Amino acid sequence: MLNKERIEISKSGEVKRKSMEIEPPKEVASWLERVEKGDVYLAKPVIDDQTGQPLVSAPSTKQPKIVLPLDKDELILGLKEKVNEAVKWLAEWCMRVIKMQPENVVFSESSKNQLQNSGTSS
Repeated sequence: MLNKERIEISKSGEVKRKSMEIEPPKEVASWLERVEKGDVYLAKPVIDDQTGQPLVSAPSTKQPKIVLPLDKDELILGLKEKVNEAVKWLAEWCMRVIKMQPENVVFSESSKNQLQNSGTSS
């Protein structure tokens, strides 16, 4: 059975939702398979029959480290800047990434350290 949802709006402005179940025609009922929404995981990669190359493989579970373009000091200073400064929005974006994936985030090296390292290595 297929679920359909119908939304009705009454004259008073009330919204009513009705769920309806629809039977598929008998001709195609044997072809159809009920699939629940959710994550799909592949046990083995899908391989092309002709070439033998993998077409789709299971996603890797290892999350890469995200290197932010700012170090901690630059981030703090950027958050204190005015709204019309680009560094403010870069710092806000960095905060968003930190909130979304705190375990994968790494701050960049300080630009002062990078300048000192590049000057001494020459």
